[in-house]
Amino acid sequence: MKVVVTNRTGFTKEMCQVIADAGFELMYHDDEQKTPFTEEEKQCEVLWTHNAFSYNNMDEFPNLKLVMAAMVGLDVQPLEEFKRRGITFCNARGVYDIPIAEFVLMRLLEMQKKAYVFEEQKRTRSWQQLRLLGHLNDKKAAVLGTGGIGKQIAKRLVAFDVDVTGYNRSGKEQEYFHRVHKISALAEEIGQYDMVIIALPKDATTVDLINKAMLSKMKETAILVNVGRGGIVNEKDLHEALTNHTIAAAALDVYETEPLQKESPLWDLENFYFSPHNSYSSAQNDEQMFAWMMENLCNYRDGKPLKNIV
Repeated sequence: MKVVVTNRTGFTKEMCQVIADAGFELMYHDDEQKTPFTEEEKQCEVLWTHNAFSYNNMDEFPNLKLVMAAMVGLDVQPLEEFKRRGITFCNARGVYDIPIAEFVLMRLLEMQKKAYVFEEQKRTRSWQQLRLLGHLNDKKAAVLGTGGIGKQIAKRLVAFDVDVTGYNRSGKEQEYFHRVHKISALAEEIGQYDMVIIALPKDATTVDLINKAMLSKMKETAILVNVGRGGIVNEKDLHEALTNHTIAAAALDVYETEPLQKESPLWDLENFYFSPHNSYSSAQNDEQMFAWMMENLCNYRDGKPLKNIV
């Protein structure tokens, strides 16, 4: 069975050797975005990739039966085309849940505890105690998206005695949330929350969800965090809200255009917290990803059920 692994999976040569030793005909492709696939690689039955078909023609892969992606987001994947061709597609659902949830907690705590002030004091060798630091306990949080990432965020917030409401399409209850409402109710309810955390996928229903109208209904003391997808938050409207102190602060890890353009006015705001689409990162990711991929490869070969089929 021919298996192609691309460079964007993060696998080491040692990991790739394990795949070959398991009896798979392994080919390692250097760069799925810039380097054309060879004719031999195009004959593969299994492709382990990031989003190769954002840059390559699926028609050139006549034997492809299984695609596994080293990412969770589906907005860049040609799902309908996979379905039409009978290609099974699996994503990395679950691998990044805990690192992203921990990143969210880090952002919330550093904003409440004004960590940047102390870093500046360190830089200038000054000493000034702050008496009015914020806290998480007894605050109310809305977590938009109750999938794996949202659940892990809620689990950690509950440990800090935060009252957590989840939002999804159905309003169906989920583990770790005190309650779950339909996302259609968010506009009426967003004003009650101290923290609004976005862990949603990007689709036609979520683009520009957090816009000027929604931001205007939030508390002036509220914090916004987006670890979902760029485009869910309207950055122009967010800049206005942060400048006018319509809300207190925002931390974005994802953006409408990535990298965040150098001319973006967000850079200049003290109440804007930046990270370069990095919340998913963990030293354990590659090992967990590899274990899942190997299990799926062997299950596929042996005719057993696969994990994370989309």
